[in-house]
Parts: sequence; structure tokens; C-alpha cells
Amino acid sequence: MLADDEEFVRDFLKEVMESLSYEVVAEVEKGDDLPKVLEKIKPDLLLLDINMPNLTGMEFLEKYAHKFPQTCIIILTSASSMKLAENASSEGAKCFLRKDMQVKDMVRLIRCTIAEFGVKNWGCMYKEDFKYYLADNIDVDIAVVEDIFKREFDVFKIALILIEEYNVD
Repeated sequence: MLADDEEFVRDFLKEVMESLSYEVVAEVEKGDDLPKVLEKIKPDLLLLDINMPNLTGMEFLEKYAHKFPQTCIIILTSASSMKLAENASSEGAKCFLRKDMQVKDMVRLIRCTIAEFGVKNWGCMYKEDFKYYLADNIDVDIAVVEDIFKREFDVFKIALILIEEYNVD
């Protein structure tokens, strides 16, 4: 799901997400529409602009994010403030993306965030996201993990769940 008051940003994000084989199930341009649309659709992912009219992204996080624990919320912003990122994170955002970042970096962060959130909250992750998560967390190029077969993927998925459950570093 996309929430941004600028149509060209929503169009761009929709293109990015669909190129990654994600379905954009809804688009919202005003913050005060978010709670009812989220309640109805219950998306896995919400890309949320921090500066929405009628209800900002931060206001949404503070008032409503706790009602949607199964939705991975990623904040989008044109500003880069460490304090804003920390506040968004403390209110439930799982990632903080700048709108002007390179697409490849945006894709990597979205995929890694979804992979980590998926294991913790859904008990699963998508194979494509896992490849980015693995490459990002063991500091290897994505091409190195391109040939992961289903069996290895399942083993890594179980290992990540166990690591998270037992707080192994």
C-alpha cells in the first residue's frame, strides 16, 4: 500500500514495487484516510510519506501503528533527520527511506526490511527478499546468493527464526 500526497511519487513507487513483483493493493493521498483503508485492506507493507495532509505520517504512527502489527511500515521522506528517523522507529516504522535515494538502494532497503519483518511477524519471507537480506547481512554481492535453492532457503529461514528467538548474535 502506498500513502503519499504527491501523485508522481505514488506512480514512481508503484512502478518500483510492481517491478519487484509486489501488488500495490491501495493508494492513499490524505493521511486521515489511512486508518480506514488499512483496516479494510490489511496490507503486508505500507510505504508512508512523513508529510501527509490532514494526518502526518508521524501522527499516524503515534495514534494508529500499534493497531496494525502485521503491516510492515516504511517511512518515506524528503528530509534527512536522524531525530525524525529515531522517532519514527520508536513509533513502529521498520525503515526510513529518503525519496531522493538511488532506486537500487531503495530496493535493497525495502527487500531487507520486508525479509526481516516477515520472519519476525509472519513466520516467513519471500525468497527474493531473503536474497537481499542475506547479501546485506553477510556483506556479499547479491549475485553470490542468486542460486539459493529452496532447500537452502528453508534452512536459512529456520536459522533466522531461531537466531531471533534466542537472541543469538
